[in-house]
Amino acid sequence: MLDRIFNQINKADVIVADMTGKNPNVFYEVGYAHALDKIVLLVTKNTKDIPFDLKHRQHIAYGNSIARLKSELVPKLRWAIQEAKRRTKGVREAERISVRLEGVDLFRTNLGRPIPQIGGYGLTYGDARHYDLNLEIRNQSDRPIEGISHIYVFCDPQATIKPVASVVGRTDFGPDRPAPIKARKEDSTDGLGVQYRLGLQIGRIPPGATEVGRIAFQATGEPKDHTCRLRLHVGDAIHDFYFKVGNMTFADCSPT
Repeated sequence: MLDRIFNQINKADVIVADMTGKNPNVFYEVGYAHALDKIVLLVTKNTKDIPFDLKHRQHIAYGNSIARLKSELVPKLRWAIQEAKRRTKGVREAERISVRLEGVDLFRTNLGRPIPQIGGYGLTYGDARHYDLNLEIRNQSDRPIEGISHIYVFCDPQATIKPVASVVGRTDFGPDRPAPIKARKEDSTDGLGVQYRLGLQIGRIPPGATEVGRIAFQATGEPKDHTCRLRLHVGDAIHDFYFKVGNMTFADCSPT
C-alpha cells in the first residue's frame, strides 16, 4: 500500500492534502511530495493542525463547511493545474526528441545511463586532428516541434578538443568557428566550464521527421576520451545530452 501511495504521488501533477487530525502518515506523504517539488494544496478543518513549518504555505481552513471548501479549492485547483502544465512542458517536449551522434543514441541526463562513447574516423594535419560527427535530431511525437533556436557544446576547460564548425544538412562546412564562452556557474556544475555556440539553427520539425547536420571537432596532441555535453534550446526549454569523444582512428594527411 505504501509503495502504491508513493508511486501515485510521484506520478501526480497536483496533490491535495487534508491535514485535519495531524495524521503522521499524511505529514510524511506531504514531505515526500515537497521533496519531489510537487504542487501541494493544503486543506484543514482547523489551522492548528498545520505544522508550524508549513503555515507559511497557502492553505484552506474550511471548518465544517464542504461548500466553503469547494468554493476556495476549485480556483486553486485551476491555478495548480495550469502551473503544473507550465512546469512539465519542457519535460514533455524533451520526451519527444531523440538525438543520435555518429549513429549512437544520446540520452537525457535524468535517465542515469552510462555516457555513450562516440568513435569514428578523422584526419591528421601536423599536430591537429580533425573529425566530423554526424548529428540526427528526430521528432518522435505526433505533433510538430516548432524549432531549435540554440545549440551548444560544453567541454572541460582542460580538454584538448573543441568544436570548430557545424552545418545543417549534407552540405560542406561554412565559416562557423564557434568562439569559447566561459559557462555560468549554474551551467557548469559538472566541470564542463567552456561552452561553444554552434551555428546550427533548426526550424520546424514535422512529426516523425529527422533533421540532420554535422559537428566538426579539432583535437590537439594525443587523442583522449573527453566528456562533452550537447545542449538544445527548444522554445523556452533546455535539454542536455552527454557524450564522450574518443576511440578515433586518424589518417595522416600532413604534407610530406
